[in-house]
Amino acid sequence: MLQDQGDATCLNIDFKCKAHCLNHATVVPFSLQREAREQIEEIVKNYILEISHSPYVNPLTIIETKDKPVRICVDARQVNKQMVPDTAKTPPS
Repeated sequence: MLQDQGDATCLNIDFKCKAHCLNHATVVPFSLQREAREQIEEIVKNYILEISHSPYVNPLTIIETKDKPVRICVDARQVNKQMVPDTAKTPPS
């Protein structure tokens, strides 16, 4: 369900479990921490992500690539399993 919040759109998601469904955070290798932190700060600065204190954790996986910046991937499989599917149908166009 989408709600207009001024310039941003908020998405409300229902979860199957009412208690906190926690994942364990993964450790970023020390040699990649500085580059990963810089990328995350840039993503937050550009309003792509926002700081959250949610009990739901999606572990990050840092992937090294040759001659390119590291790639930051989010593993959302466990949280996605707990989401209640949105059964709203879109009208045919």
